[in-house]
Amino acid sequence: MSKFAEMLMKLRKERGLSQNGLSRSIEIPKTTISNWEIRGSFPSYEAINKLADFFEVSGDYLLGREDEFGNPIPKQKR
Repeated sequence: MSKFAEMLMKLRKERGLSQNGLSRSIEIPKTTISNWEIRGSFPSYEAINKLADFFEVSGDYLLGREDEFGNPIPKQKR
């Protein structure tokens, strides 16, 4: 599972959302969210921005490049 898939699933579950609930909230098809989480598909730049805005995190956090406090994560730990 990609770091992005892990982060997306973590954020979604922390907010008590199903894939369907997230889909309705951000107006992206449920199948797309499922593909991101399960099949390892990667979102577009626009989708990353939409997700970051919705979850109130940075795009780098979603991508596993920084922690929840905005500190960079060293490459060897990603």
